[in-house]
Amino acid sequence: MRNELSGFKEGPVFIDANIFVYHATDSKYTESATAFLEKVENNEIEAFTSPSVVDEAAYVLIINKGLEILDSKSPRKVREKLEKDRKFAQKCYSVLKDFIGYVKSLETLKLLEITGDDAFRIYDYGTAYLLHPKDALHLAVMKRYRIFDIATNDGDFERVEWVRVWSP
Repeated sequence: MRNELSGFKEGPVFIDANIFVYHATDSKYTESATAFLEKVENNEIEAFTSPSVVDEAAYVLIINKGLEILDSKSPRKVREKLEKDRKFAQKCYSVLKDFIGYVKSLETLKLLEITGDDAFRIYDYGTAYLLHPKDALHLAVMKRYRIFDIATNDGDFERVEWVRVWSP
């Protein structure tokens, strides 16, 4: 069952990539994600994420920028051009200056380490809860740090009985 993100009040919460992406882009979830992250900024919420989440959000932002530049709907075209055209790549990567700067500015957001053991749990959590590997990795980190709430719009986490999902 999903809970309304605006209703999250206390306790540690893990922030998934889509919350950062919604904040950085224009979508129907932008307002909710931004309001939530403002609570993190104001130290009203004990928030955590991982380098894997930062990587995932960065990738989405880069691809979205490439789609916009190329006026295309094909992520594959963007990936191919990123590997061959330095100027195009620099334009796409330019969105990361603001994104990385913003994440670093969230002084109360704690970036959790990923261990080898977390990576090896991808199989366990992926098969137990039918998760993609990146989500299984997030779950392994959450479990190790005893974080049972996640801010995400990814309904796959609803299959995990020990996690409360908070969505925009």
